[in-house]
Amino acid sequence: MKKHLKTFTIATIVVLLLTVLIISLIVRMASSRAQEDSQINEISGDKVISLEIKQLTQDPRTLKIPVLLAITSSIASDRVEVTWEMPSELKLDGEESFFTEVKANQPKIIQATFSPKKAGRAELGAKVQIFAAEVNYISSVKEAIPIGNDLEVLYEDDIFSNQKTDVQVVNTLRVVAVVAFVLAGVVLGLGLFFRWLNAED
Repeated sequence: MKKHLKTFTIATIVVLLLTVLIISLIVRMASSRAQEDSQINEISGDKVISLEIKQLTQDPRTLKIPVLLAITSSIASDRVEVTWEMPSELKLDGEESFFTEVKANQPKIIQATFSPKKAGRAELGAKVQIFAAEVNYISSVKEAIPIGNDLEVLYEDDIFSNQKTDVQVVNTLRVVAVVAFVLAGVVLGLGLFFRWLNAED
């Protein structure tokens, strides 16, 4: 009996020692991982990343606003997070945050489409974060888009006005064509009707 008790005691001590050793290893690994994570610095990427937002001409029919975001990086990375910083005046047709990749010194063009929600000066922003070894580079850019009460972008040039005029002309021509087609059908129908009446006489 004493022999079995002694064996059980030794086994218990061994199990406890192994448990303490395993817990110690887990804690040490977690601490080492935390130190590695803390060594990854987030710094300004203005010297590494060049950003530019270019607003294209608004669609005069749907009022949607196409926008291009050009990303140029001096380093390559397959983990690049792009986040649109949305103003209340705009609604994004798509995801506000997503991942992509960039090649060194080769512009990456991101295209997005926005719908105007209300009038105002829409401060559209984009934040780009490049994940690299031990360093995360962050850069951002903003572009103001003035929107009028009719939800049309207030352009300084005549491109949108000309396109809007073209759309109005096309719509007017369509209406005229439909009316002319209907009138021609009515005239033709009346002609056939009177011819039928004369034929009976």
